[in-house]
Amino acid sequence: MSQVERSSDLLPNALGDALRRLAGELGIPVEACYLVVLCTAASLLFGETRLVIDSHFGIETRPILWGGLVGDVGNGEHRLINTLIRPLEELQRRRNIRHQSLLDECKAAQRRSKGKATLWDLLGLPEPITLYTSVCTIEAIGLTLIRQPGWGLLLAPDRLEKLLRAERDPQSRQGSDPFQWLQMYEGRALQIDREGDNPIFVRRPSVSIVGGIQMSALRTLGRKFVELGIDIWSRFAWVRVPFVSVPNSVDRTSSLPQQMLTDIYHRLQGIPPMQHKLDREGRELWSKWCQKFIGPVTGKPVDVFRAIRHRAQLRAARIALILHCLDAVCSEDRLDVIVPADTLRRGMKFASWLQKQSEAIFSEVYGFIGQ
Repeated sequence: MSQVERSSDLLPNALGDALRRLAGELGIPVEACYLVVLCTAASLLFGETRLVIDSHFGIETRPILWGGLVGDVGNGEHRLINTLIRPLEELQRRRNIRHQSLLDECKAAQRRSKGKATLWDLLGLPEPITLYTSVCTIEAIGLTLIRQPGWGLLLAPDRLEKLLRAERDPQSRQGSDPFQWLQMYEGRALQIDREGDNPIFVRRPSVSIVGGIQMSALRTLGRKFVELGIDIWSRFAWVRVPFVSVPNSVDRTSSLPQQMLTDIYHRLQGIPPMQHKLDREGRELWSKWCQKFIGPVTGKPVDVFRAIRHRAQLRAARIALILHCLDAVCSEDRLDVIVPADTLRRGMKFASWLQKQSEAIFSEVYGFIGQ
């Protein structure tokens, strides 16, 4: 696979330093670490958070990011993902304790009321908040989201091919309409009709995805997607990961930024939903960025490479929005409505890197398909 320009300065802060050290120890591109952290961070932001790019034409984007790490047999891409999302387990534990405490308080209030209406009777029992799941059915995701309006969700399947097979085959027991997944990537309303049960409707679903997949499985699934004309491929940002050697000794585990990530992920949950916008320099930068995507597509199959380019264009804004929030919580500064041009520039650079990775990976997949 051809080398592409590195984007190692995506996170110029202590978090970036920690991820670069981890990547150096494991012998992997730091961009793989960036992608996992960005997908996780996106899922922790409220669904109403958005970046208005062009108010005149109604162009805006939301913090939804799908990422896949591509490895070979025996690679540790799944271990890397688990390492970087593991802090969510601690945050989920804290939320479960808080939820149980609220339930106990509710039941105690009802006992004290001796049959009279309480505030909890008016508001209803508190629902648990789920931060992440590995269940890949669209119905299970919908049921989770309607319990927690406004909250995001991270889908982290044990194997990404399990999710992709479900998307590919709507007739399978675990399958669903691929169109629903495409809509969910755009943050559009999710509606699921269920025979014999109430329908599921989520106005603004915010579901980010991160997972690992072996190249052999991606080749098989890539062929099916091309045959069926399902545009799932371009919605994922892909990173090729070489063999990962996970540190085993105690003295090396200090490089794993677990506590730092726990604190950062926790602070991200505290960011209220906000409508962000670009400054004047950012709007000019965006206009120039869009010009880069005008022109003929040289890769084959043309439709796939055109879709990759289109998603990369808007992915830059999604990444910039997530980076803007990450910058604020890492520096513990107040989150500004304005996304600076420099942050947008970093998002564009990483989106370009991911685009070239996707094109290189798909060229490898398509070369297999064409044989």
